[in-house]
Amino acid sequence: MTFKVGDVVLLNSGGFAMTVTVAHAPGTLHEEGWVECAWHDEGGLIREALPMACLSLAPTDQDIIDEVFGMDDLEGVTRN
Repeated sequence: MTFKVGDVVLLNSGGFAMTVTVAHAPGTLHEEGWVECAWHDEGGLIREALPMACLSLAPTDQDIIDEVFGMDDLEGVTRN
């Protein structure tokens, strides 16, 4: 999976939601690709470079609504 600047990501092992601030495609500086992420905690702004393989996209509000209400199971229904 690749990411773009502005994506909100999570570590596959859990943790804080982070925003991608720099993204490098696979093969540029690291075989699998990597991103620089930023997030805030009680100590302030934190930035860290992470391999793409250890991250996944955070669910969007729409993803959560769809999961709760089973919208993916409805055929022929259009969303507004």
